[in-house]
Amino acid sequence: AKLMSEQEGEAQHKEWCDKEITETQRSLQNKNDKLDDVTTFVDKQQAMATKLGDEITTLMKEIGQIDEAVQQATQMRQTEHEDFLKASKQQDAGQKACAMAIKVLRSYYDGGSFVQRSTQEMTERGFLQAMQRASAPAGNKGSASSSIIGLLEVAESDFSKELAEATAAEEAAQKEFEQMVEDARLEKATKQNDVKNKKSEKLRVDNLVSEGQVDVSEAQKDVSAAEGYMDKLKASCTSKVPSFEQRQQRRQQELESLQNALGILEGKSIGFVQA
Repeated sequence: AKLMSEQEGEAQHKEWCDKEITETQRSLQNKNDKLDDVTTFVDKQQAMATKLGDEITTLMKEIGQIDEAVQQATQMRQTEHEDFLKASKQQDAGQKACAMAIKVLRSYYDGGSFVQRSTQEMTERGFLQAMQRASAPAGNKGSASSSIIGLLEVAESDFSKELAEATAAEEAAQKEFEQMVEDARLEKATKQNDVKNKKSEKLRVDNLVSEGQVDVSEAQKDVSAAEGYMDKLKASCTSKVPSFEQRQQRRQQELESLQNALGILEGKSIGFVQA
């Protein structure tokens, strides 16, 4: 009875071991799958966070380049405007001087009175008269005056044309500059908005990474616990002792020997009796 009880106990233990090992293997596989899933999730989120960080850095660099370009364009525009003011002032003064000289010469050759002339006009007239006397042959004053006045008129026209062209160029340059500044402002605002959105998204992703790392840590603990339990099961169920089948065979042999011994004691012939 004792041998049969031991045999039954071992059979039950083997059944329990087989069932427990199978369930533990399934549980360990599930835990490893979960660990793989959360690890993959964290890796993807970290990659996304890195990408967003790189994009933010690039946008900030581009914003800096826009500011630098506007600053350089502003400095260039200021220099161009100052040059225009100087040149236009000279062109305007040249045009006025030519106009005054023409007026003085015409008054002189037309025989007008100089009593009411200003000191400046008289000075200019005196200079122009000297030029006229020096350049005109005797008896040909009319021709000389026409030549000088003609040259002055050409010069006055050139000054006027240059002033008009410079003014038009200045207006076009100023308009182009203002358009460039406006375009830069809009582009900068767009990039700044992109930076704001990407920073917000990166913060969200960083939080997911932090939460995911906690999940990875917990999943690793679960896997380690399951692996530890599996090791204990293997130690208990597959220790270096005779296998279950070997033990069962030995128990069967012992039972047969006992049955034969009982048969001898009872005067029966020795033989194997099935239980």
